[in-house]
Amino acid sequence: MSQYSRLLGERIGLPPAALGFVDVAAEAGLDAAGLGMGVIALDYDNDLDFDLYWTTWPGDGRPVPNALYRNLGNLSFEDMAAETGTEDPAGWGISANAGDVDNDGWTDFLVTNGFSPASGPNVLFRNRGDGRSRTRRHRSAAAASTGAGLRSPTTTATAISTSS
Repeated sequence: MSQYSRLLGERIGLPPAALGFVDVAAEAGLDAAGLGMGVIALDYDNDLDFDLYWTTWPGDGRPVPNALYRNLGNLSFEDMAAETGTEDPAGWGISANAGDVDNDGWTDFLVTNGFSPASGPNVLFRNRGDGRSRTRRHRSAAAASTGAGLRSPTTTATAISTSS
């Protein structure tokens, strides 16, 4: 614990252990394995708590699915990636970012993929919020680019389901 954390804890009356961290990932259901590259906190199901999306890439060359953890409350999560179609197993996920790209009140998110010519395309997951899921594929204008960060020229837009 840093000296600043210790002094802050003393000032506000917390015991020293209260400012530390304890790994509770396994107990919370956050059990994805692989070479994790990025994580975002978002509210994909509009229930006013933070869900988590975890990106990974296959260090040994085999596809590894990303995980979308729905927050069930009481410090427990359930991986909904298969149900929502957001696994992106061929993607070699580098990072992700969330926002409401179509201004419909549901959080969408973009997964950037790369590091290898074998990587899948960058993926924009569009959240329909209606309990259905469908996939649309698009060829992006970046297809001719060879610039860093644009090594995956195809962008895939996928609608995700938010039903339980």
